[in-house]
Amino acid sequence: MNYELDILIPVSFPENIRRVLDSISLLFGEDNIQLHLLHVTNFQEAYLLPNTMWVDVQKLQQDLLSGLAEEMIRVVEYVKTRKFKVKSTVTQGNIVDEIKVYCDEHLINLIAMPTHARKGISHLVLGSVTEKVIRSLSVPVLSVQPYPEKPIKR
Repeated sequence: MNYELDILIPVSFPENIRRVLDSISLLFGEDNIQLHLLHVTNFQEAYLLPNTMWVDVQKLQQDLLSGLAEEMIRVVEYVKTRKFKVKSTVTQGNIVDEIKVYCDEHLINLIAMPTHARKGISHLVLGSVTEKVIRSLSVPVLSVQPYPEKPIKR
C-alpha cells in the first residue's frame, strides 16, 4: 500500500509520544500515514564505564538493546491504538547520522520530533538534537514542544 506520508519519529525514552501523535493527527489525520519510530542509542557515549576490565561490554550492550527493543514494543502498542500504521527500529550510533541514513533508506517525507525544551545553560551545554537534525537534513522537521500550556484542540 502506498502511504500519503511517511513520518519519522525519533523516540527517546521515556518521552511522551502522545503529544507528537496528537500534532500529526491534527495536521494530517491518521489515515494513510506510515509512522516510523526510531530509537538510537550511542552506547559508547551514554554507557562508557571508567573500568570495563571486569564487565562484559558486549553482553551489556546486547542487554541494553534488548531492553530498548522491549520498551519500543510498548510504544508501538500504544501507537497502534490509533489509526496510524507503524514500523519501529532500535539501533545504535550517532543519532543525527542514524536519522539521516534512515530517512534516505525509507524515503521519509517528514520528521516529527519532540523537543526537550531545554533553556539557558543546559541548552548551551547539551545542545539540541532537533536543531542538529534541522541543520543537517533536507527533510522537513516538525518540532513539538513536550509540555504545552494549552492542550491541542481540533
